[in-house]
Amino acid sequence: MRLSPLLLAHSGFEPLRQQGEPTEVLTATQRGRGLKATAMQDSLDWVATHWRTLRRARTAERATITQVQQSSVPLGRFVATSIVIQDKFEVPFVRSLDEFRAWAASDASGQQGRIDYIAGRLEVDMSPEDLYCHGTLKTRLVVVLGQIIDAEDLGELFTDRTRVSSPEADLSVEPDVVFVSYEALESGRVRRIPKAAGGPERYVELEGSPDLVIEIVSDESVGKDTQRLPVSYYQAKIPEFWLFDVRNERLDFQILCPATAGYERVAPDADGFRYSALFKRCFRLSRRKGRAGGWQYTLQQR
Repeated sequence: MRLSPLLLAHSGFEPLRQQGEPTEVLTATQRGRGLKATAMQDSLDWVATHWRTLRRARTAERATITQVQQSSVPLGRFVATSIVIQDKFEVPFVRSLDEFRAWAASDASGQQGRIDYIAGRLEVDMSPEDLYCHGTLKTRLVVVLGQIIDAEDLGELFTDRTRVSSPEADLSVEPDVVFVSYEALESGRVRRIPKAAGGPERYVELEGSPDLVIEIVSDESVGKDTQRLPVSYYQAKIPEFWLFDVRNERLDFQILCPATAGYERVAPDADGFRYSALFKRCFRLSRRKGRAGGWQYTLQQR
């Protein structure tokens, strides 16, 4: 038989269950007899693991678990196979980085938001991108760094929906900006993953250790960008990690480089410039109000 969808969440964003609470979640009628269908422990463990991220949502645009689709199962058991997010797309329960990457690269993913796999945990963000605290800054970074990279023939710059995976760090994410040097590609430190159903020179993912990843903090990504991703990027052996937070009056721009036990921040000089060993120059971020009232950013270099 097939059980009807099980509702797991509502607008109140209450936790599914606490540690140690029973895993018995519903009663079903099978073959005319009332029998209890008890969720398989691994399915509920998966939901419990990832629920903490999803329940932090504050707006309707954030990802919300609305239902679990259930497969045909033996008498007395049910297996949760996937979650449907706001009736927009379906995410399967994955048991490993390989399973997640296979799904993310497939046409079945149909992503409309950002979905990251970080150390066995799925983090879903469907919130719209802030125009002046995210979008215009990202555009400026791509323009300035793109000019440097092109002028010195350093490599390739990517943004928006570029998936970067590192089996070593149990990581598969979509940073705001990614730079991969030609040296990284030629040495095999980074390799391009072909699209399964595509033709020659069609790629959907980068695997390995890019030279630079950049994250811009949003209201919904503070914990991920400032706590979990730095740890994972360090484990992925990424040489430079740039972190921006421009949501407040004070601009926060950090360049982080690997040290013995994790990333360390590059200290600014007396003028507020921070040195990038990757680009062999110093950078400083500033902004001003544009003609239409929105923020316009400048990434100064010397």
